[in-house]
Amino acid sequence: MAMSNLEEFAQAVGRDVKALNQKPSPQLTLTGNTLGIVGGNTVTIPLPDNVGQEIRGTGSPEGRITAEIGTTYIDTAKTNGALKWIKATDGGNTGWKVVEGDTGWVLGWQYDTKKDVINKLYFRRINDVVHVKFEPKINASTISPGVNLILDYGGFESADNLSIDGFKPVDDVVQTIFNTSNDIYSNTAGAENSEGSQGTGAVIIQYEYIYKDRKKAGLQLQIVTSNLGVKENHVNPFSYLTEDEWPTTLPIIGG
Repeated sequence: MAMSNLEEFAQAVGRDVKALNQKPSPQLTLTGNTLGIVGGNTVTIPLPDNVGQEIRGTGSPEGRITAEIGTTYIDTAKTNGALKWIKATDGGNTGWKVVEGDTGWVLGWQYDTKKDVINKLYFRRINDVVHVKFEPKINASTISPGVNLILDYGGFESADNLSIDGFKPVDDVVQTIFNTSNDIYSNTAGAENSEGSQGTGAVIIQYEYIYKDRKKAGLQLQIVTSNLGVKENHVNPFSYLTEDEWPTTLPIIGG
């Protein structure tokens, strides 16, 4: 009888050990200075007096990570291209600013000319500077690959309410449209003919204003060309300063 009880006890212990081994281990997560357990509670770890520390986490810290002014944060996922943030205000979980970020080139506007070409405008934000370039999608072999904008003579194209949150300029931007570099070279061929290198139009990123309230409203993209222009054009890449917060989404228009 004693041996039977001992065997039953051993079997019970074996079952308990097996159950313990099968129980999943608790997993801890650390987001900024918030420590949590999967499926359980979280606790905010107090920050030391030395606020120049660097925090690592996933995703934007804005509205999520409490820190003192001067604290830096690395987003290991580089969400929307933002890698490094700094706390620009004292205390709380808001007031984070991107100090190192690169969205890469994103499509901001396109226009189908119905002539085997789709004009496209791309944005790329690096820190607080936005870079802009044009690039046509060309389906016709007769169009030079060096062209980046196809236009009609004396044409006008406009796109209202350009959807570029996070990419807006501080003020209106105007950029000259030129003939292609080969055309300019062949048409000038000497200083006496330098007027041949003059622009034949302009690309304008312009604010619409609510005059009653004297406030900026939406943005317009306007492309205006001269009757003296040509269909195959070149617009130099250009850049401007932005004061927008870092974009929470990246613009994708068409394909």
